[in-house]
Order: sequence, then structure tokens, then C-alpha cells
Amino acid sequence: MTETADGTPEAPARLFSFAAVGGGVFSGIVGTAIGHPLDTVKTRLQQTGASYRGMFDCFGQIIRKEGGRALFKGLGPPMLTMTVTNAVSFGTYSFFNSLLGRLSGTGDFASGRVTEAVARPDWHYFLAGALTAFSCTPLTTPSEVLKIQMQLDSKRYRNAVECARELIRNSGRWSILYRGYLINGLREIVFVSVYFGMYEVANIRIGGALRARGQDGYAELAVPVAGGCAGALAWIASFPLDVIKSNVQADLTQPGTITRCVAVARRHYAAFGLGGFYRGLGPSV
Repeated sequence: MTETADGTPEAPARLFSFAAVGGGVFSGIVGTAIGHPLDTVKTRLQQTGASYRGMFDCFGQIIRKEGGRALFKGLGPPMLTMTVTNAVSFGTYSFFNSLLGRLSGTGDFASGRVTEAVARPDWHYFLAGALTAFSCTPLTTPSEVLKIQMQLDSKRYRNAVECARELIRNSGRWSILYRGYLINGLREIVFVSVYFGMYEVANIRIGGALRARGQDGYAELAVPVAGGCAGALAWIASFPLDVIKSNVQADLTQPGTITRCVAVARRHYAAFGLGGFYRGLGPSV
């Protein structure tokens, strides 16, 4: 065991942070519940055949034609899986971040030694995020399939269990719940790597700048500012892939192959142009 400068024993470094897991669970519950109506609007705007003029028009049409409860359709799957996914992703990110720090000799992030973490190359955080995405995709893919099917359906499915049962029965295989796995995996890699990477870099830079000016009392503001910026940039970077994914998972009669994804992208471009790959971005950001 090593010692600190004053001679007291230093706590052993940890590769896994339970605090990160707890934070992930809490953020998953709150974020999913608050943001689901906006997610429903986003999903509908992303569809190639959508005729909505914009976010507010979509909101209005859903409420007028289907009622306010329709905005919460498909909430069950993400509420369950995002709680687990956030716990897994935050814990896994903590692990990879610490592991990369140890391998490169730049310090162990999970131990809380911030001065060592600051010296770490920025790309470490992005790589740790990209590696984390591989643990998220198996959980988010079936959740996304069920959520999108319920968000686009007006009356048929009463709950997620009924939706899953009917999809499996009609297709004859449970793998239908993993339709679009490849494109969802690519989306996760882009989103998670940009989110964690930008969050860490912004948090370190902003907090460090404030502390260097002697404004320690404001340094804590770096956390929410970094989180907000990271979330917005992650959506902007990954949104075209999210649009393709949503269209692939909306029509389960077609395969989720690369060829299908390319065909979906071409059809969407023909309908809306390049801007079509950012239809529904407003509700997400």
C-alpha cells in the first residue's frame, strides 16, 4: 500500500465505482420518465413517411387524435432497460476509464485522484466510452424495437409484454426483438463515446479554469454545464444513425442488414434531403 504526502496510507485504487452505478440508475429513471413524450415525438418525426410540419405540430396531432396518454406509449421498455443500461454503462465506463489509466500510467480515475486524471490524454475518455457501448447494445436493441413499435401503434398493443409476445408469434422467432442490432450498435458507439468523452474533457477544462482563477465556489457548475453540452453534442453526432435505426426497427417485415440500412438512408434522403437526418433532433436535445 502506498502513502500520501503526509504519510497516511492511501486507499487502494478501484477499477469499479459503485457510486457511478448508483448515479446511472437514478439518472436512468428520472431522464426516461421526463423525456419520453419528447422521445415519442422524435420517433414519429423520424419516419420517412411522416407528414408533420414540426415538433409542435406533431405534439398537437398526437394529443388531438390519440389523447395525451399516447405521448407515453412505449414507456415501459425504456424505463426498465434504461435504468439497467445506465447502471451498466456508468459502471462499465468507470472500469474502462480506470483500466486505461492504469495501462497508460496516467492514474486511476475511480480512486478520485483528479490531479492524475487531468494529465490523461483526451482520447482515453472517448475510447472508454466506445468500449462501454458494447455492453449497452444487447440491452437497448430489444427495448428500442418494443418502444418504437408501441410509439407508432395507435391501438393494438396494451403493454410491452403483449407487444413482444405478438411480435415473436407473428415472426416465429424471438430474434425479431434484435432487429436493427448492427445500426443500433453503431449509434451506441458514436453516442456513448462522444457523451463520456466530451463530458470528461469539458468538466476538466471548465473546472480547472475556474479553480485556476480562484473561483472554487463556481467550479461545481462545471458538472451540469459539461453534462448538458455532452448530451447535446452526442445527439448531434449520432442522430443520423438514430434516424436510420428508427426506420429500420419501425418496419420489422424487412431485414436489418447493412444493405437495408443503406436503402433506408437513400429513401430518407430522397424524401427530405440531408436535413431529413436531423428531423426530430429538437425534442432530443
